[in-house]
Amino acid sequence: MNKKIDSIDIRNFFPYRPLYLIAFFLIVFNANGLSHVYGDNLVLLSGEKIQGKIDSIDSKGIVFTLKDGSKKTFINAQIVRIDLLPTPTNNTSPYIQTELTDGSIFRCSNFIIDKTKVILTLKTDSVPSDFSKTKTPFMVQANSGEVLSILRDGQDSLNQLNFKGILGKALKQRRDVLILAKGTGNNRTLSWLPGTFGEGSLDKENGDKIPFLNETGKEQKLFQNRIHGIIWNPGNRPSPPPTICQISDIFGNNIYAQDILFKNKEVALLTVSGVKMSYPSISMIQRIDYSSSSLKYLSDLEPIEIEQDNNNPYVRDKNLDHEKMHMFNVVYEKGLAIHARTVLAYDIGGNYRELKGIVGVDDAFAVDSVVVLMIEADNKQIFKKLVRKSDKPFEIRLDILNVKQLRIIVESENADQPDIGNQINLAEIKVTK
Repeated sequence: MNKKIDSIDIRNFFPYRPLYLIAFFLIVFNANGLSHVYGDNLVLLSGEKIQGKIDSIDSKGIVFTLKDGSKKTFINAQIVRIDLLPTPTNNTSPYIQTELTDGSIFRCSNFIIDKTKVILTLKTDSVPSDFSKTKTPFMVQANSGEVLSILRDGQDSLNQLNFKGILGKALKQRRDVLILAKGTGNNRTLSWLPGTFGEGSLDKENGDKIPFLNETGKEQKLFQNRIHGIIWNPGNRPSPPPTICQISDIFGNNIYAQDILFKNKEVALLTVSGVKMSYPSISMIQRIDYSSSSLKYLSDLEPIEIEQDNNNPYVRDKNLDHEKMHMFNVVYEKGLAIHARTVLAYDIGGNYRELKGIVGVDDAFAVDSVVVLMIEADNKQIFKKLVRKSDKPFEIRLDILNVKQLRIIVESENADQPDIGNQINLAEIKVTK
């Protein structure tokens, strides 16, 4: 896959009249403010934090304007992440979750399948303010071979959990899968049918359809807008190109990029799976994370095993109230918030030397939480400690050299007592090389 970003042409992603696009620019700038000067926070692998402004980005590194007006170049290997001025939406309205084969995840308001093309309309109805008045959709186009799955009601955590269980089974069968849903909310159940999807067809009068051939040889032509979920068989794909960075935008999308180019206000990306996309303004990007080559935050990894109370699911990068994670008045941007009676397992492939993070109980909870935190490395316990609400947050640094699987277990001190309020934060929890 020898694709490369040579230039930026946002017309492919915003196919409406130029006047709409101009209006869109004005609204984005008004919503985010023109004060995007020296508001970018650069975090280096050395631990140094620098405030300034991104001048340009390419596949090798960035040029950063410091507060004194001077410019400095940093290569990718020096950078952990760049936190930009915008803050992401806290919108919890329904969205369609689309995952690419490289792990990139988009929140969509709609999708259509035209032959082998999957055209995604990204959800942008709450950030920036008045965005919908531009009538300019933010669109991404991919081939079906670059898309792993589509799931309606991606905001529903129980729906997500049930879907992940099906996804793991489906990938082992190496077949396309049609996801069926019955009921809504907590009463919804999912089932699945293995088979093969054909090419989608668009019909404005009678409805867009896609054929599905099940294992018995019966073909159905399904209305695309009635499908709850799709899993495409990724097949035997070649080894993917390396990831340069992970981009998190203000709409809640997370993209793994093999190439990035920022100049003249516009940001062009090439995902690891080969999908091209573009942002008309860097003000739409919340974070650019370069840490994948040197470290991984557990909150950015997908657990290979989850045991939890579905009424109290674990939360990434927020506390259990989905607010900012803070302990003893210190705010943390990354981490896991975990309720008692939870087990999370991660495959780290033996590629890291150390697990480190800050352990404590969130300031937002007044209940006297008491839990036991246990950490296992390849089924061997390497850490166990009782953690109370009154305890000051403490750092853990654990040797995980050659460890392939991590398991985090959180239990109440007394298994016979109710678990109400028993929870823990693992702030900035990450594995490093």
